[in-house]
Amino acid sequence: MEYPIQVHEKTQSPSPEERIKAIKYIYDNIHDFGDIKGVWEDLHRLTQDEDEEVRRRAIGALGRVFAYIPDKGEAWEDLRRLTQDEDEDVRRKAADTLGWVFADLPDKCRAWEDLRRLIQDEDVRLCAINALGRTFAFVPDKDEAWKYLHRLTQDKDKQVRWIAADALGWAFAFVPDKDKAWEDLHRLTQDEDVRLCATDALGWAAEYMPDKRRAREDIQRLSR
Repeated sequence: MEYPIQVHEKTQSPSPEERIKAIKYIYDNIHDFGDIKGVWEDLHRLTQDEDEEVRRRAIGALGRVFAYIPDKGEAWEDLRRLTQDEDEDVRRKAADTLGWVFADLPDKCRAWEDLRRLIQDEDVRLCAINALGRTFAFVPDKDEAWKYLHRLTQDKDKQVRWIAADALGWAFAFVPDKDKAWEDLHRLTQDEDVRLCATDALGWAAEYMPDKRRAREDIQRLSR
């Protein structure tokens, strides 16, 4: 179907609520539009909106439409700018979206630099760590990414360890040192604050362990 003119007009409404309604329509119907040129132009403008909630919603829609955008370079610059937004909720959404679109980004080296920066941003680091787990397969420097994950599994903050355990489960198939990664997950299953998440991650990782017999025995011991 064609991109409705009424939705386009709502994206230019003086009311933030109306602009948010337009973004929601775009988000829900993006796969039905035949030509997304107009959609992209509106989203590009909305990512620069003066209202923080409008920018945050626009990021979510940008992530959903990213694979279909002809000029991914410009869309990527929008996302990069939003990872440095003054509003922490906007940065969180940008970090999360970075995780979903990483595979389609034209410059993964710069994207990895941005993700590292976000991991060190106290306000958004949990979203960034989660994104790292989802993007690990596409990160150019997997040795460095693995070192980050390994350190994060030992962080003093239990929330960081929890998300790191989950991320390691997602990333395990692509981690260069699977024996060490397995040891990290095994250690986390003995951490009272994160053991449930770590045990789940251990189960996901088991099929990628070189020594599957050891993996089965470890999981059986933990289930007793």
